[in-house]
Amino acid sequence: MKKYLLFIPSIFIIACSSNSAEKKENTIPKTCTVFGNIPIYKNDTLLLQKSNKDLRYDLIAKIPVDSLGNFSYKMDSIKHIEKYELVSSKAHQKGYWVPLKFYTEQDSIEFNYNGLNFVTKEKNIHVISGKISPKEYSKNAFFEPLFEPFDKIDNEIDSLYIELTETKDIVQKNKIQPKIDSLKKHYKKLSKEADLKIGKYYTSHVDLYGYSNLIDILRFPNKYFESNIQIMESVSFYQKKFPDHPYTEVSSNMLNGILKAIKGGSFIDLTVENAEGKHINLKEIVKNNQYTLIDLWAPWCGPCIEKSNNMKPVYEKHKNNGFAVFSVMGGISNRDKYDTIVKKHNYPWAVIPEIKDQYKIWEKYNITGSGGSQFLVDDTGKIIEINPSPELIDKLIQKNKIKL
Repeated sequence: MKKYLLFIPSIFIIACSSNSAEKKENTIPKTCTVFGNIPIYKNDTLLLQKSNKDLRYDLIAKIPVDSLGNFSYKMDSIKHIEKYELVSSKAHQKGYWVPLKFYTEQDSIEFNYNGLNFVTKEKNIHVISGKISPKEYSKNAFFEPLFEPFDKIDNEIDSLYIELTETKDIVQKNKIQPKIDSLKKHYKKLSKEADLKIGKYYTSHVDLYGYSNLIDILRFPNKYFESNIQIMESVSFYQKKFPDHPYTEVSSNMLNGILKAIKGGSFIDLTVENAEGKHINLKEIVKNNQYTLIDLWAPWCGPCIEKSNNMKPVYEKHKNNGFAVFSVMGGISNRDKYDTIVKKHNYPWAVIPEIKDQYKIWEKYNITGSGGSQFLVDDTGKIIEINPSPELIDKLIQKNKIKL
């Protein structure tokens, strides 16, 4: 079953500034020092990144935490108020972490742990001051009542499953299963309603808090919005209010991906440099081939690599029959990583490096947060299928050969 979990670190965040009461929301400090005392992170390292980035290739800094839980880091050359995250390195290595979010809205941000919650070490954040950052930690008043029904339904379903397992009476079993199905259906309905309310909650904040969270939920547009029109209206509203903010370029790219990078939609053109430094235009490749497979993948994405490997036979069979592969390796931080991975997999097609998200390809195809995806495009630029099977590609090319 789908679980709604509230991961809210048990930390005080104090946004500090000598004249914080007089600062306007959009006043941009030149520097921002992040510091504090968090005993649960003693002898750890805090990883700093912009929100919605990937620590594997977009890490800003590693901040050491001493034996008492103290840490400090000065962020220089602040150009915009943006959302950032601190992540425990130890927790990240285990695959489970709770980011501590803040905005570079003032010249210093202090974190303190209250130590009152002994059930979950990371819960109940309290914010003393600040305008934007506190909103990340005061949203529970809205979320908690929204999620209460889910625990009740989960418990009912669990009890029914136990009863279903233990009873040997067929008649009784036949009575229990419909109850479970009904509860699951109700759960799904409530989930959709909750998601839409979350979308409305975030986009109701007409500030950078709302804008940053709009970026978050644009990754799952059909989950949080009822229609593309609603998505476009929300994006347009924030873009008009913050025309020069980096979020405006990000939201434009993501919205374009939402509307175009779908089955039946059209490919998004890219101009990139290949491994030899030569400029490559995707539009030219699409135009000159019957079918082009846009293969976006990261070296840490096992399913992506498996899909790419599965394409080798069909590529060898039809590479002279108008079938091309436009392959991009993303999720990497340097050229050495690219060279090592390319040599390891030895694909029969060229692989373009996307180092540190330099071309924003994942953003443009709205697949940020994922290892990658494949898009099969015909010579008109229409997306025929997303994550197609080799069998489908073979069938389509064979069919076109017969027509010719």
